[in-house]
Amino acid sequence: MPAYAPLAERFWRHVSPEPNSGCWLWDAFCNPKGYGMIGVGKRVKLAHRVAYELLRGPIPDGMVLDHICRMKCCVNPDHLRPMTSEENSDGNRRKTRCPKGHPYDSFESWDGRRARRCRECRREQWQRGYRQGKWR
Repeated sequence: MPAYAPLAERFWRHVSPEPNSGCWLWDAFCNPKGYGMIGVGKRVKLAHRVAYELLRGPIPDGMVLDHICRMKCCVNPDHLRPMTSEENSDGNRRKTRCPKGHPYDSFESWDGRRARRCRECRREQWQRGYRQGKWR
């Protein structure tokens, strides 16, 4: 079995600095949500968390990292700030419109999970499904 390169060496292989924004873009695998991923031992970890720990030290207990630049694939620790999950989700609660511009009507979804949904997008989604025969 081949020996793997040290974590720092493998990490830097996949970092591409973006000169205009200062972001360090992760150019390897990203998960469906857009966050970079890297193998650490037998686990796969978020690349921005690995970057923070390599260059700044441990992430404080109970904290998550917020991307100040809003680029999920950015691994520049200068663009990351530790905060609680509640502080990080406050930005979503302040939003009053969905990505399509419709006003949000509730914070609770039909299945009880906390999610921002707008009535118009739900109606459009249901109509698409009905036209495709999913609801007949």
